[in-house]
Amino acid sequence: MTADIAEFFLVLATIFACSQMLLSGVTQKISVFKAVATLNFICALISFSLLIICFAFSDFSVALVANHSHMSKPLIYKISATWANHEGSMLMWVLVLASFNMFFAWIPSTNNHKRFTLNVQGFIIAMFGIYTLALSNPFLRMYPVPITGLGLNPLLQDIGLALHPPMLYFGYVGFSIAYASAVATLFSAINLRDWARETLPFIMLSWCFLSLGITLGSWWAYRELGWGGYWFWDPVENASLIPWLSATALLHTLRIIAKTGQLKSWGIILAILTFSLSGVGTFLVRSGSVTSVHSFATDPTRGVAILCIVIALLTLGLIAFLIKNKIYREQTQFTRSSVFIALNNIFIIFFTIVVITGTIYPIILELVFAQKISVGAPYYNSLLAPTVAALLVLCIFAPQIDGIPLYKFLISALISFCITYVLPEFQILAALIIWLAVHLILDSFSLLYEFYKKKFTGSLTMILAHLSFAILALAITINSLSQLETEKIIKLNERITFGSYAVKLLSIDYHKGPNYLSRVAKFEAWHNNKYLGEIKPEARLYPIENQQTTESGILHTLLYDFYITTGETNQNQDIVARIYIRPMVSFIWLGGALLFVTGIISIIRAFVKKI
Repeated sequence: MTADIAEFFLVLATIFACSQMLLSGVTQKISVFKAVATLNFICALISFSLLIICFAFSDFSVALVANHSHMSKPLIYKISATWANHEGSMLMWVLVLASFNMFFAWIPSTNNHKRFTLNVQGFIIAMFGIYTLALSNPFLRMYPVPITGLGLNPLLQDIGLALHPPMLYFGYVGFSIAYASAVATLFSAINLRDWARETLPFIMLSWCFLSLGITLGSWWAYRELGWGGYWFWDPVENASLIPWLSATALLHTLRIIAKTGQLKSWGIILAILTFSLSGVGTFLVRSGSVTSVHSFATDPTRGVAILCIVIALLTLGLIAFLIKNKIYREQTQFTRSSVFIALNNIFIIFFTIVVITGTIYPIILELVFAQKISVGAPYYNSLLAPTVAALLVLCIFAPQIDGIPLYKFLISALISFCITYVLPEFQILAALIIWLAVHLILDSFSLLYEFYKKKFTGSLTMILAHLSFAILALAITINSLSQLETEKIIKLNERITFGSYAVKLLSIDYHKGPNYLSRVAKFEAWHNNKYLGEIKPEARLYPIENQQTTESGILHTLLYDFYITTGETNQNQDIVARIYIRPMVSFIWLGGALLFVTGIISIIRAFVKKI
C-alpha cells in the first residue's frame, strides 16, 4: 500500500511538471507558477519519503527493497540503500530537480525571466519523471514476497557512501537551473548582468555540494577500498569531476558578467554545457559502459534513454543560442579581470577536455574496434600537471594590481626548496608546482590580513578559493612524490621496520558485527623509534551477500597517515600486512572542506548583499 501511494505521488509530481512546462501559455501570474512548483516539490518529497519508509521497515513486497536491503542491516544503511541503486537514485534526481525548481520560484527575480526559466525547468523535471516511471520505476512489486532481501553491496555500507551520492545529486541536478535560466535568458528581455546575479547563488550552491560530494567519494575510496589512494582516475570518478570543472569556469564567468557585462556568450554556453555534462556523467554511471564499484546499473537500454535526454537538452540549448546569440555581441575592450578569467577558462576547459578524452576514448575504442585499453595516471599527470602550474600562476597574479614584490617570491622559493629537498624524488615540474602553491598560500594569508584591516577591497571568497586550490595542489604533489609502501608477512609479537617506520603485530581477534563477521588485527606503530599509537585494520565477511571487504586501519598525524590493511592469515596466526605511509592526506581533506565552506560563504554574501 505504501508503495502504491508513493507511485501515485510520483505520477502527480510528473503531471505538475508537465503543467509547469506549459503554464506560460495559460497565465502570466507568478503566484500560479509558485503554487505549481511547490506542489511538484511536495509530491516528489512524499514519494521519496515513502520509498525511504519502505526500506526502513523492510517492505520486501517492493522489488527494489528486496534486491538491495536485508533485515539485519543497520538502520542507517537501510535508509542509504534507498539511493544506493539506480531506481532510487533517479527518484532522488526528480526530488532534487523539484527542490531547486521550488527554490528558484520563490526567490525574487525578474518575472518574465522567471516564468521562462520555470517552463524549461518543468520540461526537465517532466522528462526525468517520465523516464523514472517508464524505465526505472522504484515501486515495482515482487510476488511471492520474499522473507528477507538480498542485501546491499558491502562496499556501499559505509557512512562515506551514505552521504556521497546525495551530495553529488545536489551538485549534478542543481546545474539544471543554470541550463534553464540560460535558455530562458535567450528568449526574455532580462539584462545579462541581472541574469548573472540571480543565477550565481544557485550555481554556487550546486558547486558546493558537488565539491563536497567529490571529497566524500575520495575519502570513502581512501578508507574503504584498501589501496591507500584517494583518486584512481576511475571513469565514474571522472564523471563527477567533469561537470565540476565546467561549473568552476562558469562561476568565474558569471562574476565577470555580473560586474562588467563581458563574456556574456561564453557564460550562456558554459551554463548549457555544465548541466549537459552532468547528464553525460549520469549516463556513464548507469549505462554499463564502464565497470566500477561506483556504478549503479548495467542496463544499456536505460543508459541510452538518459543519453537521449541529454542530447535533446544540449541540442535545444545550442539551437536556441545559435538563433539568439547575435544579441550578445561582446565588447571589443576587455578589463584586466575579464582577461584573467578568459585565460583561466581556457586552462580549465583544456583540463576538462583531457579528462573527457581519457574517460570516453577507451569506451569508443572498445565499441568500434573491440579493443580494451585503460587510461591511467601517467596520461593525466603528464597533461594536467602543467595546467595546474598555469592556473596557480593566474591565481597569484589575478588579485595583484600593483605587482608582486620580488622578496615574496624569494621567501616562497626558499620554503619550497626546503620542502623539495627532503622529498625522496625530485621532478622539475613538481618542484615548480610546490613553489607556486607555497607562494599562493603565503599570498592568500597576506591578503586575508589585508582584507581584515580593510586594505584589500577584493573578494574574500576569491582569496579562500585560491587558498583551497593551493593547499590541494601542494598536498597532492607532495603525496604523489613521497609515498611509501611495503607488504610483509608478520607473526604475532613480531616487529618489522621499513625506512624510519616500524610496526608490531600485537593480536588478532574475531568479532561479530550487526550483519558481518570481523577479524581485527591490532598493530603498534613507531616513527624514528617514537611510539605513535595503535592501528586496527579489519577484514569483514558479509554472509548474506557472501562478500569480503577490507577495512583499513589508519593512524592520522598532521603531516602523514600511517595506513595498514591485512590479507590472508594461516593457522599460526601469521598475517599478510600492506603498510602505507601517505604524506599530506589530511591537507587534501582540508582543501576539499575549505572549498565547500568558501562556497557557502559566497552564497550567504550573495543573498545578503545581492552580489
